[in-house]
Amino acid sequence: MRRTMIHWLGLTGILALFSYMAAVFFSPLAYPGYNWMAQEVSDLSAEAAPSRPLWNRLASPYILAALYARPALLFLYRRSVFHPICSRQASTCLWR
Repeated sequence: MRRTMIHWLGLTGILALFSYMAAVFFSPLAYPGYNWMAQEVSDLSAEAAPSRPLWNRLASPYILAALYARPALLFLYRRSVFHPICSRQASTCLWR
């Protein structure tokens, strides 16, 4: 996989974060009487919640971006953790 593709996939993780944050911050505006201290965030996306249409619009990029960010994270994790840094001699390998 090319390095630029990994960077683009990594940026989708940031897009997922901002999309979810927008849903959490703006959906209470469409839910009259919502108290963030007493109610869960999942109440904003409940089936009968008045804020559900807004939540769905704001959180839909989160779902897609999170799906695309996972391959990048897995690739980078496998590359940095499981691959040793070996010198010319096969007997001396350092793990990151």
